[in-house]
Amino acid sequence: METQLQSSVIEKMVDDVLIIQLNATHHHNPISAEMEKAMAKCLKEANENDEVRAVIITGGRERSFSVGGDFKEVKHFTGGREVDEWIDDIIEMYVACLEVEKPTIAALDNFVIGIGFQLALCCDYRIASSRSQLIMPELKNGIACVLGQYMLEKMLGRAAMQEIVFDCETVPMEDCLHTKLLNKVVAPEELSKYTMDMAAKLAAYPEVAFRLTKREINRDFVKGLRNIVPIAQAVHRASFKEKSAQKFMNKILNT
Repeated sequence: METQLQSSVIEKMVDDVLIIQLNATHHHNPISAEMEKAMAKCLKEANENDEVRAVIITGGRERSFSVGGDFKEVKHFTGGREVDEWIDDIIEMYVACLEVEKPTIAALDNFVIGIGFQLALCCDYRIASSRSQLIMPELKNGIACVLGQYMLEKMLGRAAMQEIVFDCETVPMEDCLHTKLLNKVVAPEELSKYTMDMAAKLAAYPEVAFRLTKREINRDFVKGLRNIVPIAQAVHRASFKEKSAQKFMNKILNT
């Protein structure tokens, strides 16, 4: 077993499975610009590494998968070029995950919110603990939800997407399982083992057949994300210029 620290993520190889842990200093794992870049780098390297046969993304033991964007960073946005760069980094992280042509599994625990929710959508499987809360809360907090809308509609269809995006609340666990937002829900103490067992099973599949199939499955998803970049940048610039998002973030940070 080999562990490597890379900025705000931790990489660990267990046999032929690479475990990538989101490693923010806060246990709820807000995703910073540094983490987005580090995740994209890890995922691209995993795709090119022949020793890696499967990838698990986790928030770590007794931590949240991720509560979404780092408010300490984005509260300073004013609706200019910094928003465009933020969207570029987010998209690169999502695309890097979708372009891993090996099995990818998100091990979800506690909060799975916003960008964290969307990163999980980029994985092939989502295994969650029974205490997980999947939330897409952007609209009620003054943030545009164009990326979440696109990804959820692509995966679930228009009606299910609208309910999640407009409701802005925790998606009921039974709905997560019915729509395949989640593939399996297990007790928190079983999450690590179940996810590792699933990764080992998928890692044993013949490599070429899996790789070529997954490439075709994700091709349109990646193309759509690339195409939506200018729209996402424009609507997020407008959201941050309006300043309601910053007010919400400052309120949360000051409580």
